[in-house]
Amino acid sequence: MILRRLATAFRKQDWFTVAVETLIVVLGVFLGLQLGNWNEARHIDSQRELVEARLLSDFALMHEDVLAAADNHEDVIEALHILRGAIARGRALPEEDQAIKTALSIGFSYQSPIHRSGTFLELVSSGRLDLISEEELRVALLRYDTRAQRVLFNLNQIRNYMHTNMPNLHAYKEFAPLARDDRGRITLSPVETYDLEGMASDPEFRNALDLLIENQTWIQLNISGQEAALEDVLQVLQENTS
Repeated sequence: MILRRLATAFRKQDWFTVAVETLIVVLGVFLGLQLGNWNEARHIDSQRELVEARLLSDFALMHEDVLAAADNHEDVIEALHILRGAIARGRALPEEDQAIKTALSIGFSYQSPIHRSGTFLELVSSGRLDLISEEELRVALLRYDTRAQRVLFNLNQIRNYMHTNMPNLHAYKEFAPLARDDRGRITLSPVETYDLEGMASDPEFRNALDLLIENQTWIQLNISGQEAALEDVLQVLQENTS
C-alpha cells in the first residue's frame, strides 16, 4: 500500500507525499528493528535468569553433599585415632568399642562429594558462557571448576595409593553374619569381634594404620577446601540473584 502511494507520488512529482511516505517506511523499519532487539534482549535476560537459578540449585546441592561427607569423614578419622590410641595403650576402654568397630569396618572408605556443575559444563560445551553476564561470577565458576578437577585428581591418587600399598583391616576382625536393611537389602555387616592384642603386636599393621590415618586426613583436607570453594561461589550467586 505504501509502496503504491510512493510510486504514484513519484509519477506526480508530489515530493511532500514522497517525503512523508518515506519517513513512515523508515520509522516502521526502525521500530521493527527496535522491537526485535527488545524481544531478543528479553529472551536473553530470561535465559540468564534461568541459568543463574540452575547454577544456584547445582551449587546448593553440591554444598549439602560436601557438608555431609565432611561430617561423616571426620567420624571415620576420629574412629581411626581411637583405634590407634587403644593399640598404643594395649587395651580398649568400654566407651571406645563402637568407634574401634567403626574404624575396622569403614576405615578405608570415604565419600567422594566433589562434583562439577552440570549447568556450567553445559554452558562451556555449548559456547554460551556469555549468558553469565557478571565477570565476578564467571571467574568464580571457572575457579571452582578448575579446583574441582584438581581435587578429583588428588582423591583418585590417594585412593589408588591406599588400595595398592596398604593391607586391609580384615586380619584382626570378624564380621557379624549377613545383615539386611529395613527393605531386606543386603547391607554392610558390622564388626562383631576384633583382636586388639594381635594388632598391637603387628608392626606392619600399626604402620599401615598410621599411613591410613594420614591419607584419610589428606582426603578430609581436600573435602574441606572444596567446602570453602563452594561457599565462595554460592555467595556470588546469591548476590547476583538477590
